[in-house]
Order: sequence, then structure tokens, then C-alpha cells
Amino acid sequence: MPEILTSCTTKLYADDSKQFGSRSRTDLRVAGLQRDLTSFELWCRAWQLSINASKCEVLIIGLGVHLGIPIYTLGGQELEIQSCVKDLGVFVDTKLSFTTQISKIIAKASSKIGMVYRAFTCRNCAFMVSMFITHIRPILEYNCEIWSPSTLCDIDRIERVQRRFTKRIGGLYHKSYAERLVACGLETLELRRLKRDLVLVYKILNNMIMLNMDDFFEFAVDRGLRGNSKKLYPKLARVNVVLNSFSYRVVNVWNSLDDDVVLSSSLSIFKSNLGKVENSLLRFLKGRAYT
Repeated sequence: MPEILTSCTTKLYADDSKQFGSRSRTDLRVAGLQRDLTSFELWCRAWQLSINASKCEVLIIGLGVHLGIPIYTLGGQELEIQSCVKDLGVFVDTKLSFTTQISKIIAKASSKIGMVYRAFTCRNCAFMVSMFITHIRPILEYNCEIWSPSTLCDIDRIERVQRRFTKRIGGLYHKSYAERLVACGLETLELRRLKRDLVLVYKILNNMIMLNMDDFFEFAVDRGLRGNSKKLYPKLARVNVVLNSFSYRVVNVWNSLDDDVVLSSSLSIFKSNLGKVENSLLRFLKGRAYT
């Protein structure tokens, strides 16, 4: 199938496929996208495959949404234009704000917390922390490198889930959030997201993942005396959506790390070394305190 979809970019994962391209301020739609849809329709006919156009959705991202509503067809049906779509478990909207994604995971995690507290009468700290780590925290962190929040409002909304959960653990109700985290052996979700960003950078720079470093960063020419020998520059950008993205928000933090951390010989050692510079990482979170 990808061999006949040549006008735009195609991405495949399991039984999902995405076709995308860009349009100018004067074009109503991406002409190449419709050509690929037509080619795909002919390919399906040749292989006697039926098309369910109702499962296909169109999302217009960025300023192009104001240029007018384009019309794309597949199998004789007009495809529906959506303001938000779910892509591999992540809700993506037209502004790439990920507000819907954050609201969805908070609602899902809160529902799971209610289920846990209804299903078990035990409030033992070790047991409840185990339940949180196994069943609830993964919901709040799934693919967070993509949608990690940039506003204080959204950061606090997510953190509030863990804050409420720890407050209901036996013997911790009257303790502060910081004290509850120490008692439970947990970190703030904001700090964990920062560490996950750094881990992803380490994987990209060491070719441990199928992402091209040149698509995200470039090495700094003048690396100076401070920081490490693998200092990075992000790609040039002007819009807030990109400036708040992974490839920008992680650069200053990465550049502040010492060579002892960034030159770790393995991923497990790198993660261990991150724990040793936790105080430094907390400074990049602006010293925000949760109560």
C-alpha cells in the first residue's frame, strides 16, 4: 500500500495508517492527499478490499483551519472533518494544545482511583502505592513526551490526581503533599515527566530508538566550559506550539547536565545518574511546591 501513496507522507503502525501533507495559505486543500486517497481506493478495488470510510477522519492542524473547510472523499463518501482525533491513544486537536488529552486521562485516572477504593478496604501504604503505580500512574504518563503540559493550570490538574490519592492513604491525611511523597516513596508527576524527556533524548542521541536526531536537535557549535560535551540546539521555530514541544523544553535541562550523566555507558546507568542530580532537575521546575 505505501508504494502507491506517493503524493504525501504515509505513516503505518499495526492496522492504523496516517496520510498527511501541508497546504499554503491560498490552497483550499492538499491536492496530493486527495490523489493518494483516490489511488488507495483503486488499490482496494484491485485487491477486492472493502473500504469503511466512516472510520476515516480528517484533522486540519494549525492556521490552515481558518482557510476554509476542504472536502476529501474516499469510496464515494465525503470524509468528516474533526476538531480532535484519537491517534494511538493520544487525543490530538487542531491547535496541538492536548487539552482534551489531559482532560481525558485525568477523568480516566480518577475513575480508576474510585474503583480501587471501592474494591479494597485495605489502606496500607505499601499496598495502595503498589495499586497506584500499577493501575493509575501509567494512565497519567502514557506518551507524555508528546503531550506534556506547558501551562501551570494543566500541570497542577494532573498533579492533583496523585495528591488526592496519597491523601486518602491511611495515616497520611494530615501530612503535606511533600511529606506524603516521602512516606510513599513517590516523586511528583512533573519531575517524572522531565526525567522521561531526558531519557528520550539519551535514546535518540545513542541511536536506541528509531528517531532521527536531526529532526529534533543539532549539536551546539560553541559548547563553552559549563555543562557537558553534548550540548544541543533545538531547530528554529517561532510558534508556541513548537516552543513548548519536547525538542525545545528539554534542551536547557539537558545542557545543564554534567558529562558524568550524559555520557553514561548504558540506559540503566543514565537513569540512575539522573536520580543523583534530582535537586538540579527540581530547579528547572522553578521550585514549585505542591501542598
